[in-house]
Amino acid sequence: MNIDYLTQLLTNRLAALALAKDQAFQSGDLERINTVDIEIADVTNTLGQLRLLSNINIAAAATNTTAAQIVSTGLDAVQNVVQGPSAGAIINGYDISAYATDPLYEQKVQNILDAMPLFVTADDIDQYIQTTAAGSSVTGAMILTSAAQYAIDSRLMIAIMQNDSQFGTQGVGARTNNPGNVGNTGTAEQMFPSWEEGVGAVASWLSRHRAVVIAEAPIVVEPVVEPVVEPAPAPKKVRKPKVVPEPVEEIVVDVPPPVEEIPLPVEVPLPTATTTPTGTDDITTTTPA
Repeated sequence: MNIDYLTQLLTNRLAALALAKDQAFQSGDLERINTVDIEIADVTNTLGQLRLLSNINIAAAATNTTAAQIVSTGLDAVQNVVQGPSAGAIINGYDISAYATDPLYEQKVQNILDAMPLFVTADDIDQYIQTTAAGSSVTGAMILTSAAQYAIDSRLMIAIMQNDSQFGTQGVGARTNNPGNVGNTGTAEQMFPSWEEGVGAVASWLSRHRAVVIAEAPIVVEPVVEPVVEPAPAPKKVRKPKVVPEPVEEIVVDVPPPVEEIPLPVEVPLPTATTTPTGTDDITTTTPA
């Protein structure tokens, strides 16, 4: 059972106690209300200690040291020996100890973070903002754009703007386009031309107050090596092959032998029969037998 699990259990217990107090109020049970108030105070105190321990562990991991050394640093700070930010001032890897003068500021921001739901899209953030502070001009798109620009935690931005001005709907931040009250000290006011710039100011401030500085990878500029262009070789002379004509074969045409003439037969006319007239009719003579 780790610290986060215990923190969630106590957070759920606080919600149940708040409901029990409402029920006691509805029934007019004053004794029950007093009992619940005492238990709420105890749970809140225990929850604060768990969160402090969690922040100590986060600070130790962020500064590459131990939890005992972080506690020792905090004790030195109480004795006015400046050794750096206290463990409770480091939230999600950012030192917000210089953000506000309220001694409970870090705890208030942490409480908002603990109760905050998970966000997947800008629309989820818009719904949360309008539920918390209806009519706010701050949008999820503004927050995600600034968070991406400065590479910082968008949830911490949301918690700060909710605590400081209810997303620009209350206090000085409402009239200065400054939902995070960056530069609003009570004696001076910082006005921004637009809500986008006011949201960006929160992201910019957090980017300069990281508990762990993100080391940028060195940029190595390699020398440019110009390619060596070799001259093209001279074209080789190509000798044309000598063409030797093939001998033409003589064509011999056979002449046919002369045709022998055959004499044609000569037709001899036949004799024509001649009839000698007698002047009298032919008489047939019958010879008796």
